Amino acid sequence: MYARVTLLTKQRLLKYGVMCDGLCCICASSQETQDRLFFDCQFSLQCLQLVSQWLGLQWPVSSLADLLNWRCKSLLKKQVMMASIASLVYHIWLSRNKARHEGSVPRPGVVLHQVQDMVKYRL
Repeated sequence: MYARVTLLTKQRLLKYGVMCDGLCCICASSQETQDRLFFDCQFSLQCLQLVSQWLGLQWPVSSLADLLNWRCKSLLKKQVMMASIASLVYHIWLSRNKARHEGSVPRPGVVLHQVQDMVKYRL
């Protein structure tokens, strides 16, 4: 279950002729692409690790794809997992926008609490 969505990352903005530096808004260590933002950025990976610990996953989770491939028999656990993934992606994007427009990045622990609150509210 992978939806390909095209977000206006800096890479895409450069493609359309918008002048910007092209670097990741959160870490500024390499080009900002959609895949980098959600799968390779250290901030995103730290958030992912916190969420997977909260969910009680026993194996090392290194990407959102690992979470999407997680199999469970319980419908409730699957709903919690999917709500957590959706919330994590949403809050990483919000963090990226906050970094871009306000110049500050929330701590991964703050993102975890936001994810927890959203999941609890949705379920």
